[in-house]
Amino acid sequence: MAMHSSNDISDTMGTVFKELPRLGIRSLRCGVVILFRDSYKGVFYAAATTNESDSQTVIGEGDMSTHPVFKQQHESWTKKDNFFISLKGDDLKSYYEELFKRSSTPYNPRVHKTEVEHGYYFSFSEGVFYAWTEEEYSKSDIAILERFKSIIDLTFRRYFDLKKAEAQARESEIQLALERVRARTMAMQHSNELSETASIFFKQLSSLGIETNRLYIGIFNNDSGIMEAWATSEDGSTVSSEFFLDSRKNISVKKMYEGWKGQKKSISIDMQEKELSDYIQYISEEVHVPVTTGYSQHRRVQDIAYFSKGLIGLASPVPQPEENIDLLERFAKVFDQTYTRFLDLQRAEAQAREAEIEAALERVRSRTMAMQRSEELAETAADFFNQLNYLGIKPYRFNIAIVDEQDDKCQLWSTTNEGKVIPTGTFIPLTENDVFNQMYEGWKKQQNSIIKITGEKRIKWTEYIMKYVSFTEYRPENIDIEKLKSEAAIFSNFNFKQGFFVIHTTEDIDNNDLKILQRFANVFEQTYTRFLDLKQAEAQAKEAVKQASLDRVRAEIASMRTADDLNRITPIIWHELKVLEVPFIRCGLYIIDEL
Repeated sequence: MAMHSSNDISDTMGTVFKELPRLGIRSLRCGVVILFRDSYKGVFYAAATTNESDSQTVIGEGDMSTHPVFKQQHESWTKKDNFFISLKGDDLKSYYEELFKRSSTPYNPRVHKTEVEHGYYFSFSEGVFYAWTEEEYSKSDIAILERFKSIIDLTFRRYFDLKKAEAQARESEIQLALERVRARTMAMQHSNELSETASIFFKQLSSLGIETNRLYIGIFNNDSGIMEAWATSEDGSTVSSEFFLDSRKNISVKKMYEGWKGQKKSISIDMQEKELSDYIQYISEEVHVPVTTGYSQHRRVQDIAYFSKGLIGLASPVPQPEENIDLLERFAKVFDQTYTRFLDLQRAEAQAREAEIEAALERVRSRTMAMQRSEELAETAADFFNQLNYLGIKPYRFNIAIVDEQDDKCQLWSTTNEGKVIPTGTFIPLTENDVFNQMYEGWKKQQNSIIKITGEKRIKWTEYIMKYVSFTEYRPENIDIEKLKSEAAIFSNFNFKQGFFVIHTTEDIDNNDLKILQRFANVFEQTYTRFLDLKQAEAQAKEAVKQASLDRVRAEIASMRTADDLNRITPIIWHELKVLEVPFIRCGLYIIDEL
């Protein structure tokens, strides 16, 4: 009645084994076999005599259909009948051989006085209670064993009730842990939060009694065999950044990938000796994952459960029991459901983000298409500044540089640090200053570049740019030299055919935003090229109008016959100047007589 776990059954059988001799009932061994109605599985707990000691507890399990004695035990139990048997010779030998196969502990039976052993099996609700002896039991002995069976039956009923209650409590703990993982995954906004999710996994598994050195979540995005992973440190704290494992570079990672490709539920990778040292070296030196205990371990077992997009893995010095693997599979299943929803949300957010980007690009496209004069590039730069802010890219300043390669200079159109228009474009040499020289060389090669300057280099650049553009914040009365030295100036340059953009920031721009900026450069190049084409067409048209005006004036002059015809020429010149939109108040002709 004091039993709280299945391990206590062995102690109970040891107590039975000691009590029976006090009642005059001698046995070679006694115990219980737990049986199941939906399978032939049997689990036995026994106490037995050996040559070395008076008793030894033995635990084992196996298929009850593999030997006639075991099969008869199961059949008598299903009929609720007792079962008595006597074995000798080869039958006894084969029985012991089968018994030893399924025993989890070494068992050497005592050398028996007789060649015959007698087995007595008593059926109860959950299995059979049994005793083996060299001498047959009397009716009174059997009656006593029946009473023992009844007590064991009652005890086991209570025991299984307790087990059921414990299982329900355990299931509640598991469900709570799963819900915490589910809630954290559902709350994710970005994939880099998987590192925090891995830490939550680690803590929840630890709360359920699963001991591990490290937990990691791996995502396979395609068939390349590269796994994008997030892991805890070896104490379960969060690892802030993602890392990449290549299945082509390490045999253990290859096994992980092949398990996912093979759509397995779980696998276990038992790493020892060379495989372990190769793995530790690979993840620490090539992947740069911090490893503390790995070098001192002689064995490391990776227990992995898969979901549709990747895996959840545990790294431990010993294999996890089957119960823990089942639990890991349940965590993987829950994570799969919530991670799939996260990917759906990400996809929806990506679509919404793409719509925002396209709207911003269209505004820039429209503003560039609407330009009538190159001076309007100042307003276009301000529009760029506003659209980048709208997309969450925070520039300190935005610049458009139109390159004059013949003279090695550019005309720079810039905003203030608040995004306001600086109305005039300034011509700046591109070879006198190192920053502009790098931008110029990048433009010649049509290679985007990122230039970061701090300290004295930034001071010198500020002094140089102030020669050409009077930025308010760089004026002597406003400038903070120490702040300027400590704060980085980062110039991200994006080339187009006629020049380049310079996005001035104080912090690095992430890769996704850099791609967006390249798209802005591509759109601007298309529309600015069209603007130049229109300007050229307009210039050609204006030249044609000029030529037509000149031809008309020339024709009138050629048709003059007398000096009085000059009175006809003056109104014609007036009219043609108006057509050509030349501003004037009056016009006329003076005939000079040099004499």
